[in-house]
Amino acid sequence: MAKHIHSRALSRSKDVLWAGRQNGLRSNVKSVIIVYASDYRDGHFNDAKEVAEEIKVNGTNIIVIGFDQGGRSKNLERMSEIATPGYYYDSKVHELANKIQSSLCEVNCFCKNGWVQYTENTGSAVKKYGVCLKIGEEKVNWMLAKSECSKMDHGRSYLASELADSKHNFIAQMLYNTGSEVPNTYYNGLYYNRKLQQYCWEQPTGSKPLQVLLMAKLIYSITKQRNTDCSWEEEVL
Repeated sequence: MAKHIHSRALSRSKDVLWAGRQNGLRSNVKSVIIVYASDYRDGHFNDAKEVAEEIKVNGTNIIVIGFDQGGRSKNLERMSEIATPGYYYDSKVHELANKIQSSLCEVNCFCKNGWVQYTENTGSAVKKYGVCLKIGEEKVNWMLAKSECSKMDHGRSYLASELADSKHNFIAQMLYNTGSEVPNTYYNGLYYNRKLQQYCWEQPTGSKPLQVLLMAKLIYSITKQRNTDCSWEEEVL
């Protein structure tokens, strides 16, 4: 814990972390610096903002916990500029330890190369979900797209579900980013299940189909688990 956020302290933390990651050691795990401080001197010669930006650009997240020792609330608010968006907490916040643990879990919930993590903007922060998306090769029909998708990543991938407008918009933006000049069309995982006699969403191999009628209950369940659960799935467009 520091009295105020100091550029030299952050720089030293960065050097220690990067030295420990030489030769690819623990390259499959994201790194995090947790800062406890009671003051932030914006514009001071030891202003840590520049060092913090360098750290974040190079893939290390910064969690900042501000301790209010009386009458410096504005300085505490400016500490959020040091933290990774969404990872600043006031020391008086309810269940602080759980929030830090949730942030650590969220940081290390990421996708492999070639896959895009589904995220959602929530005000000033970005909410990361445990879903990885990938644009597959163009197929002439839904069954071919489903078959090709299920062969990817040892059978753990499946056609994408779209349980919310935000995810549909995210997928649409992914397709737009490919630079295609023609209208972007794709197959998602919605299909009619004859056995259940209702529409369902595709799920990973071995999992039960997700019935559209149960969607509201599922979303409620995911919302309750979001702060404690960290898992990932792969979906293909």
